Order: sequence, then structure tokens, then C-alpha cells
Amino acid sequence: MKKNAIVHIVIGLLVPFVILAASGVRILKHPTNWQNPEQATIKDEELAFTDKRFKQFKNDGIFFMSRFNAGWVFMTSFIGWSYGPFNQWGIYALVSEPDGTRHWAKHAINKETIKMASDYLYLKGDKNFVEGRGMKYRVHYDFEGFYCDLTYRNVLPPWKPGDGWVFLTPDKKIFNYYLTNCPWADVTGAMKVAGKTLNVVGQGYSDRSLSVMPPTRQNPYLYSIRTFSPDGTPPDKRWFFGLLESISHEEYGSKRLPTLKLAHGNKWVLSTKNYTLTPKDFVKGPDTPYEYPTRLIIHTRDQGYALDGEYRCRKLFDFTDILAELPAWARKAVTKFVKRPVFFRCLGEFNAVLKNPAGDVKRLHLLGPHEYMVVK
Repeated sequence: MKKNAIVHIVIGLLVPFVILAASGVRILKHPTNWQNPEQATIKDEELAFTDKRFKQFKNDGIFFMSRFNAGWVFMTSFIGWSYGPFNQWGIYALVSEPDGTRHWAKHAINKETIKMASDYLYLKGDKNFVEGRGMKYRVHYDFEGFYCDLTYRNVLPPWKPGDGWVFLTPDKKIFNYYLTNCPWADVTGAMKVAGKTLNVVGQGYSDRSLSVMPPTRQNPYLYSIRTFSPDGTPPDKRWFFGLLESISHEEYGSKRLPTLKLAHGNKWVLSTKNYTLTPKDFVKGPDTPYEYPTRLIIHTRDQGYALDGEYRCRKLFDFTDILAELPAWARKAVTKFVKRPVFFRCLGEFNAVLKNPAGDVKRLHLLGPHEYMVVK
């Protein structure tokens, strides 16, 4: 196999929800969507996939996750990528039991079976599809080692940070487009994994992204947190806290792009870029090439709110070394072109004190996963 083909395979394994930041022309501008997230509007066609090709590496995908049945966690991406004459579609499904027992399933889709709509979210390959618009979305997978048929009914309508666009260069040819079709959703359905059949009842999240950039300029760091009130909490008393932050490649200025979301009941409380994130207590496992943080300290003062919180990792349930997916003979060739991307995924809890503009204080105790990606 040629070296450049190997590089394309490696990059194609990367999860597409990475938000990029840089000193480009525009980075997620549109103050209304930040200050008044309930006023954000997303057209159905904005969620659609595209078969358009670009000169640079294209990564087009949708990510769904959920926490359900008192501590199970599900993460999945339906990914399509292309670069020059190469293109491929695939799905990964990652499930964690409450004790951290991990189940992986992957499926390379026959690209000749891919079908998509241009006016709403509909993507089908083999027996698998995702579809939806507005306040309702469905994920149906049926491949070796995994089955699910899940419905995401939104608690909050679709939202995007600013206008959703991150342009990395003045000519706007290197970019990322990002929106959240499910900022917060109720999730129900069925799942079969590792010989177990589950009736799924829980909460979830989904985002949609399109990235066009050189494959050798991936973000070196990414943090994501998605946490929810415990199962059984009445709907009007539930909380959701989400955070997604990455650092752009040094060629694009090593810029920080932060996104924080907080909601209560069925309403937004806060969406902001104005916060601090401090990773703490790094540890290194016996088989991991890099360290990962076990605590994340988060502070924000914005729009009259004050939030002081800490996410604490209780269990590392997944460590994925992308290069380890390749045969040993190929790794040396690949490292000449791309660095080593590694994902760490934890089960944990977010504890915080929230003070609202009226001075009322609320203590939050939320549960869910954290993902940390490092590329060195």
C-alpha cells in the first residue's frame, strides 16, 4: 500500500466533531446565538450531508451520544471522508456499561450504497441510517456486533455556536462548519451489544460537522464534557451541562475555541465562550503513550451568571490509539506524515455551584462522559 494511501486511512479514523480555532477571517460569529440561544434558527437543509469534493481533506460526519439506564453510555459517529481520489464511509459505535466495561463495534460501509438527502438530515449506507429534522432524530444501525434503533426527541431545539463557521484562512477554503441538532434530548429505543439486549431510556446529545483542511494540521487538543441529571429526576428539575473546546494547529495560530452550554428543565440557562478550563491531575496508564487529565476546573462569569465547577473522572473506560489500528509495518511510514492521535474517554461527574443574576445559588451534581484527545 502506498504511503499516502495509509495516511488517508489514518485521518479517516479521526472523529469529525473537532471544532477548530484559528486566526482566520471568521470564527463562530453571531452574538445573538450566544446571548439568546433560544432565538437561534437552523434550517433543515443545514443538517444535510454533501457529496461535494474539495481540494483539501474533507471530513463530514454526525455524532450522537447518550447516557441511559442508570449509567450506560453510548457514543457513535457516522463518518464520510474524501481526499483526492480516495473516499470512504464508516461507523463506529462505542458503549460503556456503568462499571466501565467497554464494547467497540466498527463498520466500513459500501460507498456504493450511500444515499443522502439535500434538504434535511438523511444519510443511509448498507442497513444503517440516521435521519431527522426539527425536534426529532433517529439512529438505526444494523451491522456485525451491533444493533440500535434509537429516537432522540429534543428538549431544546437545534442550535449552533455563533453562525457555525470557522474559517481558518482569508480565502475561506480551509474551514469547519458545526452545529448541534440535539443540544439536549430524551432518548428511547432498543440496543443490542455484546449479546445483551437493552431497552434504552435516557438523555442525549448530537452534533453535525463538516471539516475541510490539510490532513497534517489536526488540532493537538480537544476536551468535551456532556453531563445530565441522574435518572429519575423530574423533567422540570433536570439539568444539562456541556462543554466542547479545542486548540487549533500551530500553523493556524494555536487559538482556543471554547463552547459551554447549560440548560435547566426545557430552557437554556447559558451559552458562552467566556469561561476558563484548567485540566488537572494528569495520569499515565501503563499502555498509554500520553497523560490524560482526571480533573477539569471550569469557571465562568457571563450574562449575570457565575458558575464554578469541577469535572472529575471516576473511570477511564476507553483509550484509543489511532495508529494502533494499523499494522505495525505501516506505522513508521504514517508517522512521517501525521502525528499520533490518541483518545481518552472517562465516566465521571460534574459538581458545580451556580449563582444566577438574582443572586440565587444552586448546587449541581451531573453525570456523564468526558473525552480528551491529544495529537503529538
